[in-house]
Amino acid sequence: IRARDVTGVQTCALPISQDGYKTVLNETEVAFDAADMIRVGRDIFYKRSTTANLLGLKWLRCEFPHLRFHLVHIPSDGRRHLDTTLTPLRPPTTGSDGILLINPERAPLAAEMELWTCNEWKPTYCPPPATRALSPVALCSENLHMNMLSLSPTCVIIEEAEVAMFHFLEDLGFDVIKIGRAHV
Repeated sequence: IRARDVTGVQTCALPISQDGYKTVLNETEVAFDAADMIRVGRDIFYKRSTTANLLGLKWLRCEFPHLRFHLVHIPSDGRRHLDTTLTPLRPPTTGSDGILLINPERAPLAAEMELWTCNEWKPTYCPPPATRALSPVALCSENLHMNMLSLSPTCVIIEEAEVAMFHFLEDLGFDVIKIGRAHV
């Protein structure tokens, strides 16, 4: 679909997706982004976004029938990746709930959280990032503090400036390794 703006330059009109946000993707080619998926055992949670379409989800389901794919709907403008929205930190074990880190600004819908809570995951809201300052040309979320590396069910690596996240994770019983942004 083409539209003309007020200057007369031809621009591309962005279609509105079923989730309500504008996207440049259509459904004619497979498109998906690893940052819009989270794997937990045999389950893969998939977020439709400006880099992941429904055809991508369909292709993944066909190529990997032994895995279970779940489409999640996160209230956002579609530009935010799933890994800055929810992060499974520790799986449930006998006598202990799993820990699911949730971005309080973009929490999953209550009906979708039920899949986690019914399977003994405890949703835990993370603290805000140390800074929201981003470069004007940044193509990332201000919530990169949620994008961490889990080395084990008890050890994670985070960016060293994220002091609130460091204390938050320590309070949850994690060993936390801090690394400077240049090394993350």
